[in-house]
Amino acid sequence: MKTPILSLALLSLFSCAAERLPETNRAVSLGILIFRLGSEGTRELGSELLCAPALLPYSLPPSLPGSTLTAKRIQDQNGVIQVKTNPPPAKENLFPLSGGQDLTGSERQFPRDFTARKTLVVVAFQRWHQDEVDAWFRALESQIKNDPDLEYFELPTLAPMGMLREWFLFKGMQSGIPDPWMRQRVVTLHLDKKAFNQSLAISNEDHVSVFVIAAGGRILDRVHGACDDNRLLQIQSLLQGVP
Repeated sequence: MKTPILSLALLSLFSCAAERLPETNRAVSLGILIFRLGSEGTRELGSELLCAPALLPYSLPPSLPGSTLTAKRIQDQNGVIQVKTNPPPAKENLFPLSGGQDLTGSERQFPRDFTARKTLVVVAFQRWHQDEVDAWFRALESQIKNDPDLEYFELPTLAPMGMLREWFLFKGMQSGIPDPWMRQRVVTLHLDKKAFNQSLAISNEDHVSVFVIAAGGRILDRVHGACDDNRLLQIQSLLQGVP
């Protein structure tokens, strides 16, 4: 497997700079860099990262500080080291650790950014789910925009695609959503969808899933499917009843 020269150069420069960082910070930062390169030498397979051992001078700690992600290194018979991180299963019905950029380019992390008393989250998986997302938003728009204690996010959820394809997707979505208010609330997640769905008890991706989340990330309720009278009443009743 050949590693592109650009990736080698970037990793080499980063490794030199990382010498001045504490060991834990070096490991975390290097892992983030490898994840973002997404090349033949460091390609993304869900949440798995493959890279030549020479490109990993530092070991990742058993767990990443400040999170519940776990990481481990495994060397196969060909000398390839696999660094694997998995979202933890939801504990106490918490939204799983995840994150991405909103359409303004700002980094978002969940559940950290669930700071409102209640947050409505619509998770979508397919391109055609946009119709379902729009229907949910139209039905609840007045409440979303007039309740100061209610926040809203749309989370298109995809497998990792590589840096270049993710950039083109980002720019395409950005051009399609000119409203600054909405741009701050659309966050594309590129992650291991199987682990993510399992942690949220999402059994299939046929329709969107809608969550009501308390500050800190505790899931209060959820529905799966297009907006209809019964599901809408369930969500509205909960939003109005959250103290």
